Amino acid sequence: MINIGLGGTVYQDLSQNPTTTLKHHQTAPGNMPSHHVSVAQGSRLLKIVGKRPYVNSRHHQAVKDVAPSLKITARADDQVVEAIESVKSEQILAVQWHPENMYKHHEESKALFSDFIERSKRVAHETR
Repeated sequence: MINIGLGGTVYQDLSQNPTTTLKHHQTAPGNMPSHHVSVAQGSRLLKIVGKRPYVNSRHHQAVKDVAPSLKITARADDQVVEAIESVKSEQILAVQWHPENMYKHHEESKALFSDFIERSKRVAHETR
């Protein structure tokens, strides 16, 4: 939704994406990871989750054409986009997986929430 709202497009269904080879709608419980993603050098996400986090997956849509104000910061091994970030600020960092289901047992997922809280505090402080 973020990508569409900012002028990008999505594959309405991953069956439309010719590179999709992984199962992006896992049958395992939601708190279990099912595939790795590769995180882009220089991204905020890299500082939070590292180069190759193991993530869960429950989606049938994905970014097709990234909006001009965003950049792709993680992909699955089949090149499906798994994360995007703002180009010019730290306000947007979005992942395709579900860290809300994994944070109790996976530090990378917990770190995403910690980062979100810290960024929110900074924005709140700056707007006072």
